[in-house]
Amino acid sequence: MNKSESTDRVVKHLQNLRFASAILLAVLSPFHAFLITWLTAAGLSNGIAIWREVIVLVIITLISIELLLKRRRPTLDMLDLTILLFALISLIWLPIQKTPLSQWILGVRYDIMPFIFFIFVRQATWPKAGVIFKYFLASAALVMIFGVLHALILPRDFLTYFGYSTSQLFFDHQSALSACQYLEFTDSVCRATSTFGGPTRFGTYLILVIGLCIPLIKSARTRQFGTSMILIAMLNIVLTYSRSIWIGVAAGTLLLLFVRRNKVSSKKKRAVGLVVGAIVLFGVLISGYALTNKDSLLQKIIVREVSTGEHILYLKQGIERLRENPFGSGVGTVGPASTRYNKALTENWFLQISGEMGIPGLAIFLTMLYLFFEKLWIEKRDPIKLGLLLSLTAITVTGLFTHSFEETTTAVLLMGVVGVRVEGEV
Repeated sequence: MNKSESTDRVVKHLQNLRFASAILLAVLSPFHAFLITWLTAAGLSNGIAIWREVIVLVIITLISIELLLKRRRPTLDMLDLTILLFALISLIWLPIQKTPLSQWILGVRYDIMPFIFFIFVRQATWPKAGVIFKYFLASAALVMIFGVLHALILPRDFLTYFGYSTSQLFFDHQSALSACQYLEFTDSVCRATSTFGGPTRFGTYLILVIGLCIPLIKSARTRQFGTSMILIAMLNIVLTYSRSIWIGVAAGTLLLLFVRRNKVSSKKKRAVGLVVGAIVLFGVLISGYALTNKDSLLQKIIVREVSTGEHILYLKQGIERLRENPFGSGVGTVGPASTRYNKALTENWFLQISGEMGIPGLAIFLTMLYLFFEKLWIEKRDPIKLGLLLSLTAITVTGLFTHSFEETTTAVLLMGVVGVRVEGEV
């Protein structure tokens, strides 16, 4: 066996290991919060909480070794360079911010890691991407079915058997996740969280599932399955009672209607217009009813005075923080990474980025998002790219009202799928 054949054999083994790692990431990531809570209750969680990050690092390492063995330089475009510039800003903060190293690492995990993962994923070819996709769908189906059962059918204390608590406290890392996160001012309506850490986190994953199921309805062979998956995902989204997720889904739907406007007959356009008009009218009516009937369930769902008040408070604090520190206060000092330390929330992903890395960091992040949208818009004739465009749009709009990119499972899988290059593509 000559040197070239030996190298090819090693590369093949590395690709098989990378393929297996990607399947593990796609299948098990949605169960992360559930597994960690269960294992913690059993006293077995020591060091396991970072397993997703370890798998991401393994995939990045394997791709790097493949590139070295093939003696191929990474191909970087403007999007990749913008991501690297964004990552550079986080590195600049490392020696100057006065916070624990662990807080900076957590900030990088939320803000930077998914996008770095994208750069490496797109450097490799993925000839078995379809197989990974099937495993992803199987996992998603289980998660969504459990989400409906948990919200509507199972006993409210069902998850306590797996180490969950009955506490309703949020952002409390000293106690386990709540077995039933009640809708505000109720003691009977469980919000759908399934195996995730909260309704909004679950909602962002559902948005990704819907986007990846859109290609399935293009084919007669998979249309029924794809439609069923989307309907179950939508039911779960309703049951999250997350207004930010609802707004994000509405934005994605409007974009889909805009993209499809020239491919739909006049009769169908009128029908769609009537349906959209009816939905808007219905929304206005129930909102009016909720505002005028303070003791109604609709008021608890739509108005939610405590939750809305917290959103406004965090938003004001975030704006004031940016005014005082226009160049930021350090990676991990604002947003989900801060909840273990100083708890500085903004309920707005963009305000969070500006709070951490200042106006320059926000400008680069927005440029990065624009380039992602541009890439997917150009490729939108591909049903998969169209679905990803809709998912990214919905999650981005959701980010105006919450920390939508904080769910590592969703962010990593989204960036991974966007970066996948199938064998044979240029």
